[in-house]
Amino acid sequence: MRRAKIADLKNHLSRYLDHVRGGGTVVVVDRDQPIARLVPIAQAAAGSAGDDERLARLERRGLVRRGDGKLPRWLGRR
Repeated sequence: MRRAKIADLKNHLSRYLDHVRGGGTVVVVDRDQPIARLVPIAQAAAGSAGDDERLARLERRGLVRRGDGKLPRWLGRR
């Protein structure tokens, strides 16, 4: 995992993106305070499985209701 200051990231963005493409991670820091993390998309998508689990848990509790992907019939009427 690499750390990069904002100015350094701006000046050498291609270099850091190549590192991320290769599977690495870059933590962006502002005055030694981490503010962002650049990760490959494959790693970021792995977190979406946890999102589905969280949605299922909220649905069981009755806090959310998932749609079926279709628009209601009344929405098309004028």
